Amino acid sequence: MTVPTPLRRLLPASAAPRRMLLLTAVLCALLAAGLLWWRGGADRVEPPRPDAGGAALCRALDRALPRDLQGRARRDPAPASPYTAAWASSPRAVLECGVPVPPRLERPRPSDEAAEVNGVDWLVEELGGGDYRFTTIERRTTVQVTVRAGAYPNATDVLPPLSDAVARTVPSRFTP
Repeated sequence: MTVPTPLRRLLPASAAPRRMLLLTAVLCALLAAGLLWWRGGADRVEPPRPDAGGAALCRALDRALPRDLQGRARRDPAPASPYTAAWASSPRAVLECGVPVPPRLERPRPSDEAAEVNGVDWLVEELGGGDYRFTTIERRTTVQVTVRAGAYPNATDVLPPLSDAVARTVPSRFTP
């Protein structure tokens, strides 16, 4: 194998094996750095910024969330926050607590789908490509769960245990 001309100029001919080793090490380091950068970006979720009342409810919800969701371990995204949680790695389900009420809930349409699961009402949105987003309806703070395609056999499988935690910690807007 011939060494490219620019590298030949940097090192004497007797250093050809060292040149190849150096080149291989540099390429491996770049590949590793790129993989870490790409992987780190996949685990990032910018936490919501709930108001003071919502923040207290979200912290309580964070403590009540299951460590395991349908056989997938909890693996929270970066940066660490009591307002976000995730299960599995790729694809995964991501919960965000204290998000703003989506415009779709402020002006619901007859075509909007909703589901009641264990006493919690959820707006169901198909995002395309098999991804779903579930948003709590009429809670004192809004909770959203995004389930990526392939994370679970059925995207709604995550709702029963999450609904139980929401029902215990985030009261309805109509509860005194």
